[in-house]
Amino acid sequence: MTHDAEPAGHPHPMIEIEKICVLGGSSINTPELFDALQAERLNVGEVCLVGRSADKLAIVARFCRRRASDVGVTTTVTETTDLDQGMVGADFVINMVRVGGTRLWGHCAHIMMAYGLGGQPIYHAGAISNLAVVVDYARRMLATCPGAWLIEFTNPCGLHAEALVRHTPALKVISGCNVPIRTRESVATLLGYETPTADARQRGTLAGGIEISWFGFNHCGWVTDVTLDGESLLPEVLRRNASLAEPLWEPEQIERIGIIPVAGAAQLLNEANQPRTRPADAKERAAAYTDGDDERDSRALAAYRDERLPTEQALIEKGSFGSYRSAIVPIVAALAGQTPRRYFAAWPVSEALPNFPDATVECAFTLQAGTVAPAFEPTPLPAAVAAACQRIRDSELLVIDAALTRSRSKFVEALAVHPECDSISDAEAVVAALLEHVDLPIE
Repeated sequence: MTHDAEPAGHPHPMIEIEKICVLGGSSINTPELFDALQAERLNVGEVCLVGRSADKLAIVARFCRRRASDVGVTTTVTETTDLDQGMVGADFVINMVRVGGTRLWGHCAHIMMAYGLGGQPIYHAGAISNLAVVVDYARRMLATCPGAWLIEFTNPCGLHAEALVRHTPALKVISGCNVPIRTRESVATLLGYETPTADARQRGTLAGGIEISWFGFNHCGWVTDVTLDGESLLPEVLRRNASLAEPLWEPEQIERIGIIPVAGAAQLLNEANQPRTRPADAKERAAAYTDGDDERDSRALAAYRDERLPTEQALIEKGSFGSYRSAIVPIVAALAGQTPRRYFAAWPVSEALPNFPDATVECAFTLQAGTVAPAFEPTPLPAAVAAACQRIRDSELLVIDAALTRSRSKFVEALAVHPECDSISDAEAVVAALLEHVDLPIE
């Protein structure tokens, strides 16, 4: 990778990248990649889309070429169903693979929610479908493009990263999540800043300005500090939050633990303080699933085929995805470029938060020119948070084990130990419902 010089005064130098490979490239969301490349000023020689369905892949690839041309991106767009061929020579591999497709993943999430597991473990069943395949892809990536970065962006991203750190330790992998980015933006707004940094287009991914110290798991995190130029603004954030008619985060929870619980973390704390029971109609709700994703895919593909329809209109027909612009491509820009960027990703705990349980933790990092470094000093965990974290991590490790050994009993155990599950009988009921309604690779 090389970095072209720009005319004096240009704030964002053009970044040159030889090749990006997208696994799951036949997704209807793939065309948004090219808008993000244009926004981040990434000049990519080749974008190779890898997919399983040759017909769908061809439709998406043709539309991507049109979209790239429309937004002024000059990259060559190729497509292949051959995974190894697609990854050869790549500098970055973006993983968007969902084995079983959106129908299976949506149905799995629906069943988990029907049984009251709608928070942090909602994608555990999807991970059962995905993990063995993704680990195999990672091993083949080490053989075909060993120096490339894997950008892991299939939920649960942190759990995938944990599996990859354990089973392909030589791989350079970084996961992604939008929740902490949105949290940083919310904090900045609360403090009266329009955006966390001076550059609104970066959506809070530049280093500097309003920063949050973040740690946790996928869609389940805690903010331990808020800073501006190194000065803590956490007390002011808590004061302003508590004064709102509808606080962003529950003041009572913050008072109990001293830090801000976000997304799934807030749900965990609520459930820890009140009894939970399995919904009486869980079995009926699990069976009553309506899939809207097939219709959305069909509508988008029809729009992509219609070359009379402007690409902008076709993307409106599809509906917004957004993550290429807000998270994925900024990661690539940070690792390939010279501008320090702030991101939140799963990373080995020995470098980020030594008292956190086991291999990886999602924290705030500075990314720049191929390097990743923790942005904040570790903060000791409150006892209640540490206990919940240990149970979540135990659950994730059992999910990984279950997926790679195809073990139903391990998956039951994985759900049973999670803080959101009340008992092993509830876990058994969830797994029975999953195996009744969807095709998961466990026995």
